[in-house]
Amino acid sequence: MNRSGFSSVTSLGVTRDADYPDDPAAGDEVTAPAAFQSVCTALAHVKLPVPTAPIIKATGNPNVSVFILPDCQLPGMLEDVCVASIQSGPEVGCMDDYFNCLARVTGRTHLRRNLAKSRVHAWLAAQAEPDRRLSEAAEAGYWNWDSPAFGQLKQFLSAL
Repeated sequence: MNRSGFSSVTSLGVTRDADYPDDPAAGDEVTAPAAFQSVCTALAHVKLPVPTAPIIKATGNPNVSVFILPDCQLPGMLEDVCVASIQSGPEVGCMDDYFNCLARVTGRTHLRRNLAKSRVHAWLAAQAEPDRRLSEAAEAGYWNWDSPAFGQLKQFLSAL
């Protein structure tokens, strides 16, 4: 890479969602294997080591690992992990009722397409500072980092 200081990087972790494509006309969600292949293609294009599977480290200069969200197997996104971390909270039933009501009243079927993203926004809206974005909420400690939902991702990051 031609970035200043990149030569001193010893380990690179790449994360990518396996969520819906940006273009709704493109069809269904991206599968975890397709998302992984997309990252590998990009790594090969810039002549970086290419892992053989998610989480498996490709040794080289730098070592490279890839994590496909939410769990390297299922389609989804970072928001799925965040939602899973609050799944046992009392507000989850309220969020489900809210989205079921909206789908019933409006007939909008797309509400289910990005449900995790919508649920994160609904949950954040109920917090003390409701206008925070996902990253800002993370920095503010809104998510329970001790939740098992973050276990795989934390292991991946620790192994870098």
